[in-house]
Amino acid sequence: MSELDPVSVAIQQIRRVEPGMTLEYIHAQLDDDQQTVLAALRDEKNMTQAADAAAIKRSTLYYWLSADPFFIAAYNAWKAEKNASSEVRLTIMEDAAVDAIEKAVSNDPKLAYKFLKDRGVMRKSKPGATDPGLVYQQLMAEIQSQSPVAGPRALTELLSQAGLSADQRRKLLVETLHSHHPDKTVAAG
Repeated sequence: MSELDPVSVAIQQIRRVEPGMTLEYIHAQLDDDQQTVLAALRDEKNMTQAADAAAIKRSTLYYWLSADPFFIAAYNAWKAEKNASSEVRLTIMEDAAVDAIEKAVSNDPKLAYKFLKDRGVMRKSKPGATDPGLVYQQLMAEIQSQSPVAGPRALTELLSQAGLSADQRRKLLVETLHSHHPDKTVAAG
C-alpha cells in the first residue's frame, strides 16, 4: 500500500491507543473543543448545538466520532451514563404506574376482576409433587405417554409391520430391555 492509499491515510489518521485506560485518562486526552462538545451533549444539546457550542463544524464532530478513539470512548461513556440514568427513571415510573393500578383496582371491582383474570390468578392450578422421586416418575410417564412406542406390545407391533420375524423381534426386545435395565435378567424365550 502506498502512503496515498485511502486505507493507509485513514489508518494514519486514527489515534493509536491501548485498551484498559480509565475514563479520567481518556477525558484528559481530549482537547478543549471536544470537552465542550461533550459538556453540551450532557446539557441535552443535539449534535448541531454541541458543535456550535465548541465553535466547530458539525463535520468535525462527526469526524471525531468516526476516527478518534478517545472521543468515541468518551462519547460512548456519556451515552452509557445517559442510558443508565434513563433506566433508573423508568424504574421509578414503573413503581408509580403500579401504585396507580393498585389505586384504580381497589376502587373498581370489575377492573379488579379483569386484572386478576388477565394475570392468571383465576385459574386453579394444583400444586405439583414435592418428592423428587415422584416428580421423576411423573416426568418419565409423560415422556412415555408421548412416545409412539409406549410399551413392548406397541414395539412388537411396529417391528412386525417392519417385516421382522418373531425370533428377530424377540431378540431385539430382549436387547432393548437389557440395555435399559442391565441389572435385570431377561428371558430370551
